[in-house]
Amino acid sequence: MSGKLIRRCLFSLTMLCIVLLSASTAQADEVSITVEASRVLGQISKYLTGFNIDYSETTDDLRAAGVITACLRGVDAGILRFPGGEGVDYYHYCSPNYRRHKDIWQTNPNSKDYTGPADLDSNVMDVNEFLAWCDQMGAEPMLGINIESGLLFGRINDSLNEAVDIVKYCNVTNDYNVKYWYLSNESYGVESAHYSMTVKEYAEQIKTFSKAMRAVDPNIKLIVNWDNKLIAPNYWAQWEYLLEQAGAYFDIADVHWYWDNGRTSWDNWLAENPMKSRSWCKDCNGPDNRYVGPTYAEEIRRFHKKVKAMGRDIKLASLEWNIGRNFKAQPSPFQCALMQSEMLGQFIEGGLHMATMWPFIWHGRQQSRFFLDSQTCKPRPTYEVFRMYKNVLGQQLVPSQTSRANVRPLSVLSKDGKTLWVYLLHKSGEDQTITAKVDVDGFVPVRAQAITFTAPKLSAEQGYIKRLTIDLDQKSREWQTLLPAHSLTMLTFHKAP
Repeated sequence: MSGKLIRRCLFSLTMLCIVLLSASTAQADEVSITVEASRVLGQISKYLTGFNIDYSETTDDLRAAGVITACLRGVDAGILRFPGGEGVDYYHYCSPNYRRHKDIWQTNPNSKDYTGPADLDSNVMDVNEFLAWCDQMGAEPMLGINIESGLLFGRINDSLNEAVDIVKYCNVTNDYNVKYWYLSNESYGVESAHYSMTVKEYAEQIKTFSKAMRAVDPNIKLIVNWDNKLIAPNYWAQWEYLLEQAGAYFDIADVHWYWDNGRTSWDNWLAENPMKSRSWCKDCNGPDNRYVGPTYAEEIRRFHKKVKAMGRDIKLASLEWNIGRNFKAQPSPFQCALMQSEMLGQFIEGGLHMATMWPFIWHGRQQSRFFLDSQTCKPRPTYEVFRMYKNVLGQQLVPSQTSRANVRPLSVLSKDGKTLWVYLLHKSGEDQTITAKVDVDGFVPVRAQAITFTAPKLSAEQGYIKRLTIDLDQKSREWQTLLPAHSLTMLTFHKAP
């Protein structure tokens, strides 16, 4: 073979490699999304953008400033939980003006939870202020019942009377019509609980308090909380016991989810497509010995399946949820927002009934995963995520598929069938933009809009919303838009009016 012919062959081979490489690169920079808009999977709850309102943190002066109220209105907060998390098991409605984790039933002045008249603080929120605030914002109120103080101090009848009195005060004496009530908080905690209960002890208290409270108002809905490792056999056995012994006495099961607590990182999240449920690490400096389950959506569906098999009609809630802490280096506020967005998206996908994020605000502590900045009270970037998801509350979930694991889709059809929302969470590094091609089956849009939540750098303190161009490819009939790196994009499709 002559040198000239060899050179021509090498040139042709080189060009072929370039073409193949270009095709491969183009394919790698695209994601195909398929939406089945004609197949409704179920209705989405309106109680997924909820928050824990700690009576000792959401003080009168902060509410008067208006920033907190504006934030809750901005995300259409569906339900608010009061008086907060573990603080409920120190709280007494008849004596509300004490700080968190102080108990007026404690008589030992040397105890860390002792309190007296010198500790009174009229700036903290009481139940009347909370209920009026909920009414002002159009949010559903949820009130907690303190069981642990009664058990700790041998005053369970007094605790029972407190519970009966507050139900009577809200729903008989006054017309507050409080529907949702939760019975204590994390009473399984050996070190964290005011009084740590066994599952058998908690089951008995559920029955006792349910009977007494429903004698006042039979229409109330009761929520019980136990450990969150739903599928691990030893933990499911405890939930199974609660359902067998006390399932007739409550309506909603509550589990608390803090993803990857102790080891939370951006890299861990990027490597997990989709995000899976992970328990707290027992020793965050030792071996990784956590419970790792399926996705949150799958956990929710499994729980419903198991409950149905037991003949119970009990919904699932997560009244405390967030990504976990990292004891060495917390992800940036913007990174936290995208990680939180996947959790919230999975709650929607799985059919969770209720979710209240913890914490809303927490003075004295400053973490990038909080909803509000604890010093300025201004919203963290996750506020924008909640604003984007609020469109779909009460609407209809429809299935969607993705060709790339790191682009997570979620599709929702309006109840009137005229609007379709498609959310695309792009889990990526700094500069990895990608073209999304969306094929919509069973819905013919006449126009479309696209907005995205992103940031110039992953280390950003804040993110921003910007509009994207979205076009219809006349040949393939696919809608196309460019997904920025590390972003949550919302495509909105409209039918003809």
